[in-house]
Amino acid sequence: DGFLEVSALQEYRDLDEEEIEALEAFRNIEDVLIMAKDGDGRFYLPEREFNNMIHLRRTSGYLLKVSEDVEFIWNAP
Repeated sequence: DGFLEVSALQEYRDLDEEEIEALEAFRNIEDVLIMAKDGDGRFYLPEREFNNMIHLRRTSGYLLKVSEDVEFIWNAP
């Protein structure tokens, strides 16, 4: 049980895109998501209904801890 690193592909890193709330971004995996963390130490704990990540960007990297194997599809416009 470790963390899965989710990082942007090189072709997306230079995009100027809108931010999305963590709750919306991880909606597709909320049933298996234990914790999500960003590079600044902020995190989202769905089970405890705690979130201080606020907004996410597809061009940033995140660590996700999940309870089982999952295919993560970014839920953003």
